[in-house]
Order: sequence, then C-alpha cells, then structure tokens
Amino acid sequence: MRKDKRKSREPQGVYRVRNWPEYNAGLIARGSLTMWIDEDAFMSGNEAGHVKRGRPQVYSDALIQALLTLKHVY
Repeated sequence: MRKDKRKSREPQGVYRVRNWPEYNAGLIARGSLTMWIDEDAFMSGNEAGHVKRGRPQVYSDALIQALLTLKHVY
C-alpha cells in the first residue's frame, strides 16, 4: 500500500529483448505440452513383452483410458 498519494504509479522498467531467436522459440513453444510415458505402461498389456512383425499391439486398459482422458482435456 502506498503512503504517498501524489504519485499516480511507480515508474516501470524497460525490458529489451536481447536474444531474439530464443525469444521467438519461447513464443512458439508457449502452450505446448510434453509428456513422458514409461515403456512399462505400453508393455503391461502385452503378454510376451515384444511385438512380432505385423501383429497388432495390445495396450492396457489403464493406458488407453489415460490417453483418451488427455485427448478429451486438451
């Protein structure tokens, strides 16, 4: 709370961008979401642990539910 009522506001500092490539990369990355999912989560639904060529992968119900929830939220 200010005690001096005569000044309307504090002087603001001046921010100057000095590293434009980093600043632009930050603007591009704004709003992006990165997630890491452990490989054990993928292999928990697969009985053998390795996938044969041409065979469809089997994922656990918990992993499918988690990814569908993320899709719905984002």
